[in-house]
Amino acid sequence: MSPPASAIMSVLSSPEGAGGRDAIDAAVAHELRARFQVDRVERRGPRSRLYLGRDLDAGRPIALKVVSRAGASKQAIEAFGTAMAASVALDHPHIIPVYQYGKTRRLFWYSMKWIQGGSLHDTLRDRGPLELTTCLRLVAELAAALYHAHRHGVTHGDVKLTNVMVSADGVALLGDFAVARALRTGSSPLAPGAAADQYALAALTLECLKAGAPADMSLLVPDTVRHALARALSQDPQQRFATVLDFAAVLEKATPALSSPPPTPSPERPAAPGAKPAVLLWDDAYEQPPVPDERHVRRVALGAALVILLAAAAAFGLWLAGRDPAPVRQVVTRPSLPSEVASVAAAPAEPAPRDTLGPPVEQPAPRPSPPPAPPAPRRPAVVLAPGRLFVGATPWGEVYVDSRLIGHTPLAALPLAAGSHQVRVVRDGFAPFVQRIEVAPGADVRLTGIVLRPFHL
Repeated sequence: MSPPASAIMSVLSSPEGAGGRDAIDAAVAHELRARFQVDRVERRGPRSRLYLGRDLDAGRPIALKVVSRAGASKQAIEAFGTAMAASVALDHPHIIPVYQYGKTRRLFWYSMKWIQGGSLHDTLRDRGPLELTTCLRLVAELAAALYHAHRHGVTHGDVKLTNVMVSADGVALLGDFAVARALRTGSSPLAPGAAADQYALAALTLECLKAGAPADMSLLVPDTVRHALARALSQDPQQRFATVLDFAAVLEKATPALSSPPPTPSPERPAAPGAKPAVLLWDDAYEQPPVPDERHVRRVALGAALVILLAAAAAFGLWLAGRDPAPVRQVVTRPSLPSEVASVAAAPAEPAPRDTLGPPVEQPAPRPSPPPAPPAPRRPAVVLAPGRLFVGATPWGEVYVDSRLIGHTPLAALPLAAGSHQVRVVRDGFAPFVQRIEVAPGADVRLTGIVLRPFHL
């Protein structure tokens, strides 16, 4: 049973609605009350609303987008249907799924998956500019979503902060594919516009980095990123990258330099004067465990070995002394040891013989008890720096590492323990990609040219 119209109207006219009850709210309450329960107004535009509520038939939470039909042309009405049909067909982990769509006498509407999180616009408003590695990761996810749509002949046409949702676990999802352009111009979502989407994605990247940042952007981004942004923002579409994935791949090259700590200059090669480290506004990059200094490990190991050898030599000497009844004056020569190794004391020498009145009585040397075995020295723990894994595939697929699902491609800077691992990329209808990799400490492994081949029956 659907809630009464008065209940919906009370929600739509609450102070949270910012504008109170208006024509769009009234149309939603009257024309969509049999389908949806509206809980609150999430965002208001001049001709649109975004509500959070519930699909009464499916019994699931949804986000409901409505746009006023006032003044819409016949071409716009047809283009809306074409755009929504294309959006429903898109299936990608970084695209917000569209459940249903339709039109009423006064409204265009469509329901989407309710994403627990907030828009990228809200994220920048609340937290300020993104740290560069975070920004590039989100852009790579959005580029993968756009590339998937472009491969299916769909362009977005309105890539902006409010159309990007960031989930509670930090994943970017893109919504509102082709709708704005369809209603604004009546043009088909299949019209050429991939280069325009790339331009908009670059503009969004720049906005994420400079929102509230210092005026001198050179302090925030390395040359690789600045040059890539300049190319993607070229006024000539022919000068831009061939695809949005090519744009994201160039940005990805800056990720290793940002995630790794700067090298400590050696005395032989001092750091160049005037070098500026990259400025990170807030850092969520992976923190590598400290790696012990190699020379220190060698010194400790050498010292421990010498302690063991000297202890064994002393025990062997005492054992020999116990077998020989003749008094022997024992002289032990100590080798020179490093300062880290404790010296081993020689066995005390017997006192010098004294003159006596009678014939000398030969006393057998006391048999010393064997010394307790020295405790086994602890080997210093050697912590190996993890490596990082980068995976890219066309089309996108699910990434498994050692039979554990990690996520979807593109995958950037995944920390992996040094050693051998199996990487598997799978997608329904395609032959899986499987490869065993060897990860060296602190090294990057890149599997970014994977092409999944469809099964042929």
